[in-house]
Amino acid sequence: MIKKILLISLILMTACGYKPIYKNTLLDYKFYEIDLQGEQIINNKIINTLKISQSNEVKFFDKLSIKSSKIIQETSKNSKGKIETYRSIFNVEVSITRDNKIIKKQNFNEDFSYANKISKFELAQYQIEIENTIINKIISDIKIFLSY
Repeated sequence: MIKKILLISLILMTACGYKPIYKNTLLDYKFYEIDLQGEQIINNKIINTLKISQSNEVKFFDKLSIKSSKIIQETSKNSKGKIETYRSIFNVEVSITRDNKIIKKQNFNEDFSYANKISKFELAQYQIEIENTIINKIISDIKIFLSY
């Protein structure tokens, strides 16, 4: 009985067009034109991780626009005026246009609050770690956005 149910569900999954998003790691997105604005580090990491490239041989003349920003805010200070907490805010806007008409557009926003460190070096290393984690989260969201 269990084998029959498993077989039927497997057949239905393949028949409905189900495909896992993260299974195919060799996705290659090609666009006629790529426009990058804002934080260069964020934009380059998105382009390189998702293997986005510019090609004149694509079927449609799609333009990919990525606008990114990173803001580090001081959220609280103690009575002596020293900063106690920070918040890093990352915004990435991705849009695909064809013939000057927006086909798809999505904003990806992530933020993270954290305490200040005693050492400036430790704080800088922690901020880089946070940045990498948040950018990877945004990249996985963009991957889903581009897949559909």
